[in-house]
Amino acid sequence: MAVPHGALANLYRHHHRTLYAPRFEAAGADGTVSVAHIAGLGFDAAWDPMLWLTAGAELHIVADDVRGDAESLAGYCRSHGIDVLETTPSYAGQLLQSGLLEPPREQPCCWPSAARQ
Repeated sequence: MAVPHGALANLYRHHHRTLYAPRFEAAGADGTVSVAHIAGLGFDAAWDPMLWLTAGAELHIVADDVRGDAESLAGYCRSHGIDVLETTPSYAGQLLQSGLLEPPREQPCCWPSAARQ
């Protein structure tokens, strides 16, 4: 399947308006937004974290052994202050059970792909 380059630009514009700008505004004084890249690079959802990087976010490429284990990934997100995490609803449930949103968190994670399901 071929996708015109304009499609990626349109996706970025949409995400900037609906996700990026509001999240950067909520980031506070330093404006830092940390995004975890947990999708395999061959998966179509791999583009979304890259677009966050283009928007100015700090991108964390999470190791396979961490991203594949809910408890390890939840710990990584807590210890690195991850603000944005794109995952499936079923894995989001496992992450929540593994303490993803436990303190210390100033604001909850943004879950764009889970919200689109």
